[in-house]
Amino acid sequence: MEFKRIIIVAPGSSGGGTEVSAVKLGHYLKFIGVDVVFLDASKLLGKKSYGKDCVCLKIYLYLKKIFYLRRVFQEFNPCVVISLLINTNLLTLSAGVGLSLPVIISERSFPGARDYGLVVSALRFFLYRSASALVVQTSSSADWFMQKGWERSRVFVIPNSVEFAEGDPEHKEFFGATHFQLYSLCRLIPSKRVEFLIFAMKELALVRHDWHFTIFGEGPCLSSLQELVKSLGLSEKISFAGWCGDKSLVSTPMDVFMSASVVEGFPNSLLEAMSYGHVCMHSRCQAGPSDVITSEDIGILMDIDASCFDWAKKLDELLNHREDLKKISINAISRAKDYSDKNILKLWIEPIMQVLE
Repeated sequence: MEFKRIIIVAPGSSGGGTEVSAVKLGHYLKFIGVDVVFLDASKLLGKKSYGKDCVCLKIYLYLKKIFYLRRVFQEFNPCVVISLLINTNLLTLSAGVGLSLPVIISERSFPGARDYGLVVSALRFFLYRSASALVVQTSSSADWFMQKGWERSRVFVIPNSVEFAEGDPEHKEFFGATHFQLYSLCRLIPSKRVEFLIFAMKELALVRHDWHFTIFGEGPCLSSLQELVKSLGLSEKISFAGWCGDKSLVSTPMDVFMSASVVEGFPNSLLEAMSYGHVCMHSRCQAGPSDVITSEDIGILMDIDASCFDWAKKLDELLNHREDLKKISINAISRAKDYSDKNILKLWIEPIMQVLE
């Protein structure tokens, strides 16, 4: 079946995981000959500035966005619209009401992990029913929606993907040549629990000093995290490097990736760290990391209720066994290849074909 045109509605262009996935999907569809129109929902009608308490103006601008997006759908007349992330999904479905336009929506995190409030939850309950298909990233997310009444035939599990290039190494060549390089890469928000990792580093500093921890990322918690590092006397052991494209880590001698996040969809940062052969330690979220790290031969999963001391102790054990680090590195790369762009992006063809039949 020929796809004449597909519109992809992404939540933004900030370089976050969802945005990266949307761009990858667009490039793949273009590669196979589809006419793709890419829309950044955050820039519809341009950026608007208004007071936080001006509810009426917020509603007016949101409705304006809906009608603008509706006119775009009518003008470009796509065969399918694909939307990613809950707020973008609600906007897209609202704009498509009455147009007989197939819409595929995609949830990018575990749907039961966050309370979206009464309004958003009610809109999701009613508007999601009008979607032609739903794409989630893990089987546990699919189960959650099926328990809410979704038919299995309309739910598709498509995880994030990671780029592999020809000639990429099969393992990291060295670990801790002089110091072990530890790092975290995320948006600096409370749910990522970067402050927890900082306290874990404080515990690690009591037993060894051959390491440095770099925090890549930006966000509202940056200043408080910097103050915490200073107050703990760890300024020489922990540094903040701002945001970076993940690919820049290929040329950076990093050894161990860490994330203590309490909720994830299917973390790009974890997949990409594994693809570089970095040893990964991640919290055991309700969904996401445990789908990728299935044994300690691939990476380390820490229980959500594990303490800072538990993390430091496990990390100390890891760093004491370089040969084990190399084995984990080899297995991590092999596992990450299961989620290569080549293997994953083609999975989007099935829901597209189904909604067009």
